[in-house]
Amino acid sequence: MEIIEKKIITLQAAADIKKHLESFLNGLEFEQRKSHNTVIAYGNDIATFVNFISGHLGFSLSLSDIPKLSTSDYRAFLAFLNSEDIHKVSIARKLSALRTFFGFLKQQKLIESHNLDSIKMKKVSQKLPRAISEDFATQSLDIAYSLADVEWLKARNKAFVALVYGCGLRIAEAVSVNIADLPGGKANLVLRITGKGNKERLVPILPFVLGLVFEYIEAIPKEMLEKLYAANGNKTPLFLGERGERINPRIMQRVVEKIRLQLNLDESFTPHALRHSFATHLLNNGTDIRTLQELLGHSSLSATQRYLKVDVKQLQKTQENFHPRSKS
Repeated sequence: MEIIEKKIITLQAAADIKKHLESFLNGLEFEQRKSHNTVIAYGNDIATFVNFISGHLGFSLSLSDIPKLSTSDYRAFLAFLNSEDIHKVSIARKLSALRTFFGFLKQQKLIESHNLDSIKMKKVSQKLPRAISEDFATQSLDIAYSLADVEWLKARNKAFVALVYGCGLRIAEAVSVNIADLPGGKANLVLRITGKGNKERLVPILPFVLGLVFEYIEAIPKEMLEKLYAANGNKTPLFLGERGERINPRIMQRVVEKIRLQLNLDESFTPHALRHSFATHLLNNGTDIRTLQELLGHSSLSATQRYLKVDVKQLQKTQENFHPRSKS
């Protein structure tokens, strides 16, 4: 929580706000088991509001000031975000984080009320990434390999894309994989993944994908790998940056951006589009949605249903092929 602690220290707010914001964020991470990235996002969103409103009011915000904030104060914050060209999805997320924090303060009987609920925003429709074709998914592996000059980095790029697409991982999940999470032999080809909320799941990994991953591990400079093992043991990261540290997600985002340009795909092709393509291709080929829910690590079936937009004709074809009464 070092990043959060530094942010709270620099927050333009009274000591009581800082104290209870830290307690709130700790509760998210250690009690509700939210991911560290999610906790940081909450902290950033709330800090943006607190710093703005303190400047807007002309003094550091305290707990006693929150019930006094008016609708016009919140609208001034929205106007500020719009002037900064913040996307509507991000604005909605910031308001949601703020409501959650205020709800925590009310639950702890630290404030009696707030006027944020008077602010209504139109529901934001989040566009799902477009699934790429299976041919493009295959081509993306070769392109990923070509985007580096050093052999082990070539192998890393290819293995990373293969793992995200082949197992339907979020980019943060792929980055967090340790070498010890990989299956030790061919008898039990499953990968242990830590997903959102620090929830673990086991994901099958195809022999082809596992082969690319092991080829990459073998290509890593031995001295670098030995040093990592000595320092980290079972926590040795799988995917590495050039200097031997756990890879920054942004590096792989850039790789995917370059793949997009070479395949002449639109901007919806992101690392998340590889995960979406994994799900769509499985569903189109007959995988039931409950199984898909488990593979994706969704806590509810509705999340899986919203996640997918499947070609109805393809579903009809699958039903005709697999339903026992389809031939009668």
